[in-house]
Amino acid sequence: MARPNSVTLAWLILLAFVASADAQDSPKHAEKTIEAKATIAWDPAALTVAVGDVIEWKLGAGIHGVRITNWAAVKDNVEVVNVAGQQPFNAATGKNDDSTDTAGKVLLRLKIKAVPAAPAEITYNCIVHGADMKGKVTIGRKSDLIEMELLRVADGFLKDKLASAEQVTADTAAIAKILDTPEFRAFIETHRASTEIATDNDLGKAVAHAWERIRRLKKQKFENPVTFADVSDEIKKLVRVRFESVPPQAEIFIDKKSRGKTPLILFLASDGIYQIEAKAEGYMDHSDSKYTPPLKGELKKIKLEKKQ
Repeated sequence: MARPNSVTLAWLILLAFVASADAQDSPKHAEKTIEAKATIAWDPAALTVAVGDVIEWKLGAGIHGVRITNWAAVKDNVEVVNVAGQQPFNAATGKNDDSTDTAGKVLLRLKIKAVPAAPAEITYNCIVHGADMKGKVTIGRKSDLIEMELLRVADGFLKDKLASAEQVTADTAAIAKILDTPEFRAFIETHRASTEIATDNDLGKAVAHAWERIRRLKKQKFENPVTFADVSDEIKKLVRVRFESVPPQAEIFIDKKSRGKTPLILFLASDGIYQIEAKAEGYMDHSDSKYTPPLKGELKKIKLEKKQ
């Protein structure tokens, strides 16, 4: 079932809360890596980032260099961050002047300073392979990233036929109102340190998982309204788990649902029992059917074995 337009309206109240949080907080920002592969591809070829995030293009294998194809449109919205030993990047032309075959070498690091004009994206390709090896980075406000996390859960409820569109719309509107209350803001400030909810993207993941546990795992009926106590009680149980893998960019599934690729930060309940799977092309799937995160969270490293 397609998500109706009415669901999106439920987030307008939420966005006002997030805009306020953006102004008040000085959050940590994410670093994301795009790797050039020998298969003439970027991994990932599509990425979503927020203002303040840093994107790093680096060589995995093969002979490559990076060219920002819309450099003139985005150069004033980004900052080139130079690191020792990286492939020289020409800020006048928006590309590496020369390619490299040195595995692991950084091709380019950009820090996002502002959201560019629509379509708010950075497009790029390889200076060796041109349009045969291209990619895109979409830049959004942190509020957009929170909305995306919550809509992902909303879509899951609809696809799994756990609720009607009307029920989901009412539920998301109720949650948006809760997030906009002084009570909830005070609660989050108190629990930021203990839960390591450092950014608004973290908050989106935490609230989304809390909501999912309330409705899906605890099987609370949609006819019963979600309350501040429901959401805050679940958030208190959440711990920060960072997933890393060998090889990198393995897709992580929690209870059969894809949550993204490593390196990946999720907020999971310390009293939960999760089925975790990691998958990467050319490697055997990794599975842990009874994972419970430790009370203080953890860095969970997963090593996948190559297929014979």
